[in-house]
Amino acid sequence: MIPSKNPAWGDCEPNSDCGLAQIFDFSIYKNKIWFTEWVENNIGVVDTSVPLPFAIDLESKDITLKPGESKATSFIISSQKDIPQMSLIVSYPDNFLNATSTTTSPFKLDSTPKSVDVLITADDDAIPGTYKILLGSQIEDISISKYVTVNILP
Repeated sequence: MIPSKNPAWGDCEPNSDCGLAQIFDFSIYKNKIWFTEWVENNIGVVDTSVPLPFAIDLESKDITLKPGESKATSFIISSQKDIPQMSLIVSYPDNFLNATSTTTSPFKLDSTPKSVDVLITADDDAIPGTYKILLGSQIEDISISKYVTVNILP
């Protein structure tokens, strides 16, 4: 998924700066990924030779829960330089999963890595299966996130 400025194609608040690009097609040439945004009628490019300004490292990529159970996990945000304003990404698409963090957003990131604690909870009536929760951070034009796989047992 590629972020876009189109809030009509994402789980966004009105007039917010989020959304999805609705990729119609993409092509890779040398270090660049070219793509078309179907709804926005745009052509975009991701230059993979440009280093990203920060990194995300998950404590755990997989979590197993039973209905009604909670587990804590964390991820580390690190950067070589100070970032004056950064926002947190904690996204869970399923109604019976909940992910919360005590980190206040937006926040300032300096050259010291920041640990973000997240509590993942499955409702008492959670349906057994495998689900994904997206954790990460974003600045004005760049978001970096990774999925945590949540396995809910019967």
